[in-house]
Amino acid sequence: MANIELEFVSSISGRVAINKGSTVPPWFNNEDTYSRWYDDNASYFYNMLEGSTNTLYIQYGRNFEGWGSGRFFVQEVQILSENEKTDGSIDVTVRARLVRFRQRRTEMTGTPFDVNYRLSVLGNVVYTYNGTAGGNINEGTSGW
Repeated sequence: MANIELEFVSSISGRVAINKGSTVPPWFNNEDTYSRWYDDNASYFYNMLEGSTNTLYIQYGRNFEGWGSGRFFVQEVQILSENEKTDGSIDVTVRARLVRFRQRRTEMTGTPFDVNYRLSVLGNVVYTYNGTAGGNINEGTSGW
């Protein structure tokens, strides 16, 4: 079997996402505890745990003046099959799901701004939200 290498790719151009390692982040199950959020003078962080199921934890936002809110995603990806072709390319079958999505507001938030979320997994919309960055969101697991 070929060795597929997973890579985190941010869709936010010009803003670095900081890799915080291959451990469960301190904010997981502690999204209401702001001291557990990452805050390294950046606003995008991720942790990737690789195994038979690859788990990606993403924090977007921080408890900082001008932000005052955070979004927390957990996504799982499984590689179901790999087939290396004679030309060196690889056909891969994967499945993925959104395990959870949380949004929290802190005391640093001024007037909450409007947001429209459309979360997709492998092109399939699994969750939408139209409201403000001041609302709490507690979205659970999507299907594979």
